[in-house]
Order: sequence, then structure tokens, then C-alpha cells
Amino acid sequence: MLGEIPTGSLVAVFHDGDSQWDMLLANICAEHLKAGGNLIYETYCRPPNEVRQNFQRLAVNLAEYEAKDMAVLYDGYHVLIGKKSSEKYQAETTNLNELSIASSQSAPLWPAGTLDTSANYSVLALNQENVFSRFYRKMVADWKSQEHIMIHGFVTGVHSPDFYEQLKMVSDGVVEVRLVEYQGKMIDAIRTRSFRGQRADTQMRHISFDSRMKASLQIMAR
Repeated sequence: MLGEIPTGSLVAVFHDGDSQWDMLLANICAEHLKAGGNLIYETYCRPPNEVRQNFQRLAVNLAEYEAKDMAVLYDGYHVLIGKKSSEKYQAETTNLNELSIASSQSAPLWPAGTLDTSANYSVLALNQENVFSRFYRKMVADWKSQEHIMIHGFVTGVHSPDFYEQLKMVSDGVVEVRLVEYQGKMIDAIRTRSFRGQRADTQMRHISFDSRMKASLQIMAR
């Protein structure tokens, strides 16, 4: 759909909360690791062990990549629920100003082309959209300047229309993942809305998973 995503790019994925976007993102990250890339996976809505299990279903042992410093699983989940984390890399605060400082310090430590992902950033923006927007613009600028690639998810229907428009303005690519009725069934569908400077393939595709949760995309008949 997107082709090769240029370094220094941000792709925002607006997704239904009930979709299987989490598993599709795990597929993207697994292929990136197997190709020799570096990965930062920020998890805010799922405990880290669940994320590792998603990779394990794809026959990728995330812990092995973590041990080789090719992957970091950043735990933002436990601080949000008020519990102590045992993870090496973890958020110690929900204060976005402090998170912004930590993010700025982290960006230069990774080689160009590192993939920074989060399945769902919406949880950080709830009830503080304006503060998050300022935090996010700075974070994106810091990581773009280091030639990293960002794929960040946001849940649809929980923020103001203006908030989503602001996200689109700082994004290079906008992708939509949603549940649709197709041939009498509810399925996960994906389409590219836009990709700045690229010829975007905007055809809607059905996301399907095999028994090992490996994803494939099929163009949907109109």
C-alpha cells in the first residue's frame, strides 16, 4: 500500500478500537526485525507480556531482539494503571512535559531508519488534547530530525474533530483501519487516505489472518 516508507516519516493510523490493528502492527514490526531493522515498540493499552505473545505467535522471539539491543519494548502501560513495572524500559510518569524530555534524549541514541511504533497513543491524549498536541508536535520533530520512521495508532471516535485534523497536519501518511460489513460479514479493512509526496494506493483492502496470525491484505471488490 505505502511502498517503502522514507526515513523521517510519520504514518498515523486511525483505527476502530475493536479492530485487529494491534496484530497487524505486530506483523509489520516482525517483518522489520527479520529484515535487520531496529524497533521501539511503545505499549500503553496492553501489558508488555501480551505484546511479546503477539510476536511469539508470529514465530518471532522479541526477547532475543531485545537482548541484542535491536528492539526495545517500552512499558507505558503500568504507570497508567498505577502499578510498578518490572520492564527495563518503562515510563515513570504520565506528565507529558517530562515524557517529552525523555523522548528528546532518546531520539539521538538510535540509528537512522529505526521504527518507532505505538498501537494506541490515544490514551495519553484523553482529557488533555491541547497538551498532548504540543507534546506530540515536538516529539515528532525530534524523531524526524534523526531520520526515524514512526507508525502511531489513534482510536477513532474518542477525540474532537480538531484533534484528528491536527494529527493529520503533522503526519506524512494517514491510514484508516476499521470494521466494515463485506459480503454479509464484519471484517477488518484498511486503506491509505493520503501519503505526502508519494502516489498513494487508496484501494480498500481486507485484512485477514491465518492460523498463526500472519496477516495478508486482499483488495476488496467494489
